[in-house]
Amino acid sequence: MLGCPSVDPHSKQVRPEAWGDDPFTESILEAVPTALLLVDRAGRIQRVNELTGRLFGWPREKLLGQAVEVLVPAGLREQHPGQRDRYLAQPVARAMGSGRELFGQHRDGSEFPVEIGLNPVLSGGNVHVLAAIVDITERKRLEANLVAHTHELEQRGAELERSNEALERSNVELQQFAYVASHDLLSPLRAISGFVQLIQHSADLDPSNKERMARVVSGVSRLGTLIKDLLDYSRLDTRARPFETVKLEPVLRQVLELLEVQIEESGAQITHGALADVEGDAAQLRQLLHNLIENAIKYRGDVPPEIRVEAREEKDCVRLAVVDNGIGVDAAQAEKIFEIFRRLHTQQQYPGTGIGLAVCRRVVTRHAGRIWVESLPGGGCQFLCTLPRAERAAP
Repeated sequence: MLGCPSVDPHSKQVRPEAWGDDPFTESILEAVPTALLLVDRAGRIQRVNELTGRLFGWPREKLLGQAVEVLVPAGLREQHPGQRDRYLAQPVARAMGSGRELFGQHRDGSEFPVEIGLNPVLSGGNVHVLAAIVDITERKRLEANLVAHTHELEQRGAELERSNEALERSNVELQQFAYVASHDLLSPLRAISGFVQLIQHSADLDPSNKERMARVVSGVSRLGTLIKDLLDYSRLDTRARPFETVKLEPVLRQVLELLEVQIEESGAQITHGALADVEGDAAQLRQLLHNLIENAIKYRGDVPPEIRVEAREEKDCVRLAVVDNGIGVDAAQAEKIFEIFRRLHTQQQYPGTGIGLAVCRRVVTRHAGRIWVESLPGGGCQFLCTLPRAERAAP
């Protein structure tokens, strides 16, 4: 068995004089999780631990005295003696994993990758080589998998980048198209509306034709509103401003002033609770609150609207809530109402273009949040969204 080698502090080479049959030393060498073998100058295996035999598929006693080339792949055996001689000519410790890629050969002829650490050993004036061998098959497999996965991720990343670039170009083109189309359509619509109104008030029209003209004027007006809303929707990104700390209370006051007529006509009661500061685009946040409150006023029930606005600070965001006592939202339609042009009611029931909530979603998405609606027991609903917390100055 391999014993415990001693170290000559002057030569820095291991001396095997202390090797013997000490059971404690033998237990240590057998417990080492590395194959160990001692080879003499002629390339004969002199000592070997049990793990070496298991690694190469040989009984340990069968390896003793054999040429070390029995553990080397057939295609490399002719080169091995020369490599050993060159090493013994300048015997210095070689760390595990240094040098070229190496392979071992199992008794059944199969080859497997290994790392070998070498240390020169002095014995009676002769130099032996102590080799520590580790099977790195599993490491190679993991490395290959890692390379394959890295390559796949790089490909997917490149594809995603190309898709994002294409989507960004498409969005820019769509915004430009929507702006140009909307802007260019408004001018002829105004002309049509003015001309139809002149005809409508003509004394030559009988009552039935005047009614038809009134319907035309109404249709042109709705179309104009739709185009203006589409124009606003297309400008959400082009008119975006840098984020800043926004106090929601003055923003809410501005919104209520803009909605003063609708509030008076509907008899709405609007209250608010805590309104935490947020980080965002003040103009877009004003638009968000405007659309949500206007939506709550529009979709009221038989009683005057009661609307509550809150913006509470949570762990990593501010949760904005607009709660009403209106007609509510069917749970099956809760996601669809945020789609552009999505309408759940006829123009006669509730006039509009179906863009307001789509604008809300785009604003919230730009603020890295999410928006959703929940029905309340007994009627009404609450629109909820998350917004960035305001950054606090260091104390």
